[in-house]
Amino acid sequence: MRSMKAILISCAVVLSSGVASASTLTLSIEHHIAVDRGAAAKARLLRASFTDAPAVANVKLDVYALPQLPSTAKHLEQLQKLSPKTWWQELTWSVRDASGNIQQVRPKLLSASVRRRGPNAPGEADRDTSVECTSYDANFDLGRLAPGDYFVQVGIEGLQSGQFPLAVRTGREPEVRDVYLQEKARGAATWDEFKAIQLERLRLDPTKAAALLDLAERSLESGSLEETKEYFDRAATTMEQNIRAWAEKNPADARKQAPAVEHSVRQIRALQRELPEYFNNRRQWRVTIEPTTGKYVIVARDSNRVVRQVQ
Repeated sequence: MRSMKAILISCAVVLSSGVASASTLTLSIEHHIAVDRGAAAKARLLRASFTDAPAVANVKLDVYALPQLPSTAKHLEQLQKLSPKTWWQELTWSVRDASGNIQQVRPKLLSASVRRRGPNAPGEADRDTSVECTSYDANFDLGRLAPGDYFVQVGIEGLQSGQFPLAVRTGREPEVRDVYLQEKARGAATWDEFKAIQLERLRLDPTKAAALLDLAERSLESGSLEETKEYFDRAATTMEQNIRAWAEKNPADARKQAPAVEHSVRQIRALQRELPEYFNNRRQWRVTIEPTTGKYVIVARDSNRVVRQVQ
């Protein structure tokens, strides 16, 4: 079931070669966004990965030249000689820690593909560039890095990507703890495991309405009527308290956010009124969210037929 709240998704920031040259080479690494407020006056954005999983990198290489920019022909001849089957073996990797020390990594290929693009491409979907272009794409397992801050870069035939800043953490550090727990909750196999993780998030920050909403929505499937009612009630109350507290600090922004908060609270209160009947029919019914309206909907499990629009 989709959640009402905005979900922070692990996303990839792409860093590319910053100069006009033959083609473009980009590097991204799977990560989670966290903010390190620490003791510094200015908060620092972290692109974090965790030590309990390998770092996974994506490399994209587009080989082309622009006639109006003669300088883009640099390296083109060498790049055009790359083998579609083994091109990724020509990549050179650089992983340096915050002090500039080189780290030894042995990237393991996970997947690779090659796509011919341009005006003369055989498939219509591949005619998405104005010049002839060969696009290479590969994913790599970089292994497990020790906790620390790193700069990762990749090169091929004289072409370099930008440096990707990666913050590797254990998940216990205060600045990334909630992000880490969120990720663990998404992978939780059982209700008890999921509940324990979300309750830990709330112990660290009782104002985290998103954790309460996660608990309530998962409880619709796995919890009892009483705890589902409790989690939804706490989620709505916490949302209201949070917007009031924010209004004292930033009234203008709070006024902008208030309608969305009020809408969410109304939806929660409306669903709460349906919970006794829903739990009496939980084997036949399930709760979902209508994507266009954002409203809770009760549907039949066997057919997805709408049983009730929650008003």
